[in-house]
Amino acid sequence: MDSEPHEFETASVMAHDGVSIAYRNYGDMDNPDAVLCLPGMSRNAKDFHAFAMLLRRRYRIVVVDMRGRGQSEWAFNPESYVTATYLSDLKLLLRRAGIKRASVVGSSFGGALALRFTAKYPAHVSCLVLNDIGPGAQTADPDGIKRFFRERKIVPSWEAAADICAERFGRAFPRWSAADWRAQAQRQYRQNPDGTIEPDFDPNLAVPFEKGLHHGNDDLWDIYAACAHVPVLIVRGELSGNVSDEDITRMKSMNAATETVVAAEVGHTPTLVEDDIKPAIRDFLERNA
Repeated sequence: MDSEPHEFETASVMAHDGVSIAYRNYGDMDNPDAVLCLPGMSRNAKDFHAFAMLLRRRYRIVVVDMRGRGQSEWAFNPESYVTATYLSDLKLLLRRAGIKRASVVGSSFGGALALRFTAKYPAHVSCLVLNDIGPGAQTADPDGIKRFFRERKIVPSWEAAADICAERFGRAFPRWSAADWRAQAQRQYRQNPDGTIEPDFDPNLAVPFEKGLHHGNDDLWDIYAACAHVPVLIVRGELSGNVSDEDITRMKSMNAATETVVAAEVGHTPTLVEDDIKPAIRDFLERNA
């Protein structure tokens, strides 16, 4: 889905293994108040477009296409689709983009990655917004993830892609219209030169799951403890069970600067532009960025 002129600029950095990592810049690139956005496991920078447009006049927003997604190159070695490589890519990207410190916003897998990045590079993170993810979240079923990546269907039209999205995620967004689902398809898919529509990720993202190389969430409580110096806002989807009340209680006991906000009638994961959560996110960033 094409953007309007001047909404953002696309740039890239070359990772240590030669893979090009693309990212979007919204707002003033000289603004020292930067927000780094990390999408979900199979997702890409398009997920954060509306969110970035809301905040670009106040912050520099950098949205990453992790390797194998969106405009970034597919990895030469699919075994590099693992946490250690992602963290290395992010560290290099921040340095090349001239960002010394950022607020980090992560959705689902991107939130777990944000926690790991904060624990490893604490000097680079001012605060965290975790979108429907917390240390108590269950590790994704490897078999289900493998099937999801391998069964990436190429379809003939945007309507067909929208139907797949609505069937897969309809319970999470019960109030969405046909137009909303088409917009969602345009975020998750891309159009080929022959007009066909395909998911916007490398199917070899399945390889770490197939070979037992994927990093689960079992250690995230320890990681959260290592991030206790950083203010955290947990965004919860009302229809999602990914972050429980018990988890929130434990997180607040570990880090008094943990806050929460709930997106009503939304599941996993909120878009971050729901009207009932936008003020809380803006206020949190204004106080902690």
